[in-house]
Amino acid sequence: MMIYRLVKQYHGMLTTLEKRIPHGLRHTFSTHLLNKGAYLNAIKDLLGHSNLAATQIYTHHSISKLKEIYEQAHPKA
Repeated sequence: MMIYRLVKQYHGMLTTLEKRIPHGLRHTFSTHLLNKGAYLNAIKDLLGHSNLAATQIYTHHSISKLKEIYEQAHPKA
């Protein structure tokens, strides 16, 4: 319970969103792993998903990372 209170306290300092704190942490965790090059199957196992389709939801957040890499590789594009 103490950890939950700490997470909720710091979450309140960072955002105005009140709900879905655990889901937000899972989402952030998986998005960071994906952006740092982790395999989708490894993320699936870490999150405890039974199929890959449930984990693929997190791939749309890496579009910004793809755009950043594209801009670095093709600055005149």
